[in-house]
Amino acid sequence: KRRVDAANLAARTKVEAAAAALKAATGPESLDRAAAELEAAAGEGEALAVKDKALVGLIAGAKKRVADTRQLVSKQRLALEVSEHAAKLTAAEATVNERLAAVTGKTEQGLYVAAEAAIGELKKLAQDGASIGERDPPHTKRLAAVNGQISGYRVTMQRRRIEASNAVVLEKLKGLEGKPAEAAFDAAESALKDLSRTIESSKNTAP
Repeated sequence: KRRVDAANLAARTKVEAAAAALKAATGPESLDRAAAELEAAAGEGEALAVKDKALVGLIAGAKKRVADTRQLVSKQRLALEVSEHAAKLTAAEATVNERLAAVTGKTEQGLYVAAEAAIGELKKLAQDGASIGERDPPHTKRLAAVNGQISGYRVTMQRRRIEASNAVVLEKLKGLEGKPAEAAFDAAESALKDLSRTIESSKNTAP
């Protein structure tokens, strides 16, 4: 009986120590480790618990705490995933807006390539977050809002390109006033062709 009592006491002490460590733990990683240690301690004492009502209650309580802690850890990890992904979306949206601002009044192809790349990256980022949204309804709404803006960003980019190309056409047409040189006609014709291509390209803008 003394051996049993000693074993029970050792098991109880180990479970209580693990429970205290779990109570002191903070953050998902620490909580997860402490929960695993409490689960192990409870498992070791379970074979003895049938002979010790106090130990039975202690282990039952330990098991519940382990389950509750793992639910909490799962929620904390999801909240961290949501927070990190939301921050990435915000940064990507800022990049898109910066690059759209950069194309205003400009016709340089490189600026539009950069803007399209930013829009594509934002779209991919939203798609990559689908698995997070499945576990967090509010984030699903955020992703839907981002996806809903993609087409609008591209329309804005195309509109600004048309406006910039049209401004070049108007400038070149002014150059035909009076007695223009042959080069002025070539420049105006080139500007008109560029505007025509830009308008045609805008019809094929991907959503």
